[in-house]
Amino acid sequence: EARTHACESAVQLAFIGAGQGGGRIAQSFYDMGYRRVCAVNTTQQDLSSLTIQDQLVIGRNRGGAGKDPEQGKLAAKESYEEIMDLLNRSWGEGVEQMFVCVGAGGGSGTGSWPVLVKAMREFGESTNIEKPIEKHLGIIMTMPKRSEGSRVQQNALTALKDAVELVEQKRISTLVIVDNAKIHDLYPGLPVKQFWTVANQNFAAILHTFNILAAKDSQYNTFDRADYRSVLRNGIMIFGMTRVEEWVNKEDVSVAIRQNLAGSLLADGFDLSKANMAGAIVVAHDDVLEEVPMENIDYAFHSLGRALGNDGITLHSGIYEWNKPGMMVFTIVSGLQPPQARFD
Repeated sequence: EARTHACESAVQLAFIGAGQGGGRIAQSFYDMGYRRVCAVNTTQQDLSSLTIQDQLVIGRNRGGAGKDPEQGKLAAKESYEEIMDLLNRSWGEGVEQMFVCVGAGGGSGTGSWPVLVKAMREFGESTNIEKPIEKHLGIIMTMPKRSEGSRVQQNALTALKDAVELVEQKRISTLVIVDNAKIHDLYPGLPVKQFWTVANQNFAAILHTFNILAAKDSQYNTFDRADYRSVLRNGIMIFGMTRVEEWVNKEDVSVAIRQNLAGSLLADGFDLSKANMAGAIVVAHDDVLEEVPMENIDYAFHSLGRALGNDGITLHSGIYEWNKPGMMVFTIVSGLQPPQARFD
């Protein structure tokens, strides 16, 4: 089976899920058609709910990490060669961007992800990927809900600080932060059975939308592969999406983006004025694009920079037609400083 995505994409992405939370994240990308996807855990039980083809139980019969990251770390170190075999089997050649997916707070994923980053780097060095390797390495990390207990919160804080340090040392190029507490606020009353699926599919869908559209030409305004790579390899980032209900008056789209920006971003605690780059894609039905004046969208893109609080921000933008009714705006904000308010 070719380790490619079913659709043409701008960047060939590969994912390894670490622990139960990371496995769920990787599963979301697998469900969207990505096939360079694998998962590791310290127990077979937590892997059995995944349909990802390439899986590995790490550690020598440890039987789980029990919310202890040290156990997860030891398990990954013990199984390092098997992890390298898994990456070579699952990812193959042609990978352009690699991600460790982890739900910060547990034991298996929170302990193993630093070892997996090392394995990704070594995998990259063994392929024909463009050097330096560091620009192809990333982490997708979810923060726990606030109800998940002090042990989980402490584990998550340590993991996030360690990941931020890798960004600051330029040992990875990408750190995507998704806050499950924010998902909880965005979707109040979401049933337990749906929570993790909705949380993971939200940001996976945004990353996927950018990746697919950046490979397509637009008769209006193209967000191209180079734009996507620039935004994607720019340190700490968060995603968001906004539905636009009105677009006839000049300020309609702009107002919708500004009013919904903070509420639609999938993490809290950031000073958005510190961002130095953003990507924004407007997608709309043909009926809408027949009606909305071009200057309304241009004005909206211009005001997005102001809404982020930084007139000097580099904004990569695109306008695309799709077959769903209405208009949506997908946003990536990158080059952020660590979320100190969330740390606190």
